[in-house]
Order: sequence, then structure tokens, then C-alpha cells
Amino acid sequence: MILKNFLIVSTVIFSFCGFASIEGMYHVEGLNKGKAVSTSYDDNERCNCGEFPFDLDESVELTGIHGNVMTLKYTTKPLGKIGSGFHSKAFKYDLKVYHAHWIGENTTTTFVALKIYHSDHFEEELKVLEFLNEKDDSERNHLIKMLGLGQYDGYVLLALELGGKDLRNYYNKIVPMGERKARSNDELHTKIIKGAARALAQFHKYGGHGDIKHENFVVSRDQDPTADVIDVKLIDFNVSRLYVDKDVDVEKIKRYDIEKFGEMVYRM
Repeated sequence: MILKNFLIVSTVIFSFCGFASIEGMYHVEGLNKGKAVSTSYDDNERCNCGEFPFDLDESVELTGIHGNVMTLKYTTKPLGKIGSGFHSKAFKYDLKVYHAHWIGENTTTTFVALKIYHSDHFEEELKVLEFLNEKDDSERNHLIKMLGLGQYDGYVLLALELGGKDLRNYYNKIVPMGERKARSNDELHTKIIKGAARALAQFHKYGGHGDIKHENFVVSRDQDPTADVIDVKLIDFNVSRLYVDKDVDVEKIKRYDIEKFGEMVYRM
């Protein structure tokens, strides 16, 4: 136990030290109310593009971040929902996230996450996402990106990058059940944690996240597990605050983030 605690603390400290320098519309009546969820996905569910087993029977148009029209196809059927959820008594979000296809020119398709709010709580996340979109890619490449935005009849719709598996699900996919406690997996575990620490350190240049847990870090879908550091992105900024929010103690939120990061590492 002492050795495990030492390794956890060492990994977190090393990772943060090493990298600190370092979301007008149509046809939404089918939407269901629910708790906040993440933009990760579980690829046990497959559609005709290889992701989910259902037809995409809804469509919506958003305005892209470059002023372009984004045509998205998705479904509100249960299997169309993606990610793992979080629910807070203090923040009750009327929110759903769906796997969607962005149909581009020449019928090219990009997979995205369609996040749909019916709540005032979208404002904080939107502010963070818009702020991050003003940064160069190299300054926010470990933070999920907003691709488009729209509003319709009280709903706010955000199109986001579609993340891969969250940290725990990614690790469990790579490592078989009977081998997860083997010391031979320490290297993979460390590479995942370093990637997550890099993402959090990058966001900490701008503010505090406030909801650190393994579900809110996602691994790229095409990630090479042999890479020196696993490419991880931080998602879901519903309760995040930026340094520009002068009435908020951002440093306190960052300390809370680091505490929760340590707990997350221990539980993985």
C-alpha cells in the first residue's frame, strides 16, 4: 500500500511538473430530458458507419465556428446516447449528448458529439469553449473542441469533437480482466495518467475544471497504445471557471482538481 501510494504521488507530481510548461435548428421535438453526460462513447454500440446499431432518423443544422452551415444526422433512441453520466444536486442539467454524423461537402462524414441543453447551465460551458476556440491549436490540443452552435425553441445545441473511451474503459479494453493488477501493466497505466495530467495542466493555464474524474478524460479513438504518452483530452466544462471570472477563486478550484486527480489515479 505504501509503495502504491508513493507511485501514485510520484506519477501525478511528475506529470504536472513535466507538462505544466507545457459546443437555428430543426426537428428537436424528439429530445428527452436527462442528467449531464460526457462526450465519450462506448463502441459496443454500432450504427451503419460502424459506431452504433441504429438508423440516424433526426437531422439538425448548426452554425459552424467559421460561419459555415453544419448539417448533422443523429437519433434520440436510447442507443444514440453516448458517454457516462454525472449528476449533481447543486447543478441539475437538462442535457443529452448524442452520437451524430456531420454531413459535409461531397457527402463526406465526420463523427461528432451533439450536446443538447434545455437549461440555463449551458452558459458556463459555452463561455469556456468559446474562450478555448480563440487559442492556437497547440495551446489547447488536449482540450475538447467546439465545432458548431445553434438554438431552437429553448434548446441550445453544441457540436463537439467526438472523444474516444474514457480512461478506465480504455485501460480495461487494452488489459484483460485477469491481468489488471499485474505489474507489467504499470507502464501503460503511467502513460495514461501522464496524458491526463498533461490535459489538466493545459486547462489550468486558463482556469479550474471543477469536475475531475475518469469519465471526463477521453482517449483518441485511433490511439496507439505503444506511444510514449497516451493522447488524452479533457471534456465537459459545465462547472469550470476561467481566470477572467474575477469573482471566482480559480486557485481553489485548481487545488480541488488536483486532489480529485489523485483520487482518480488511485481508483484506476
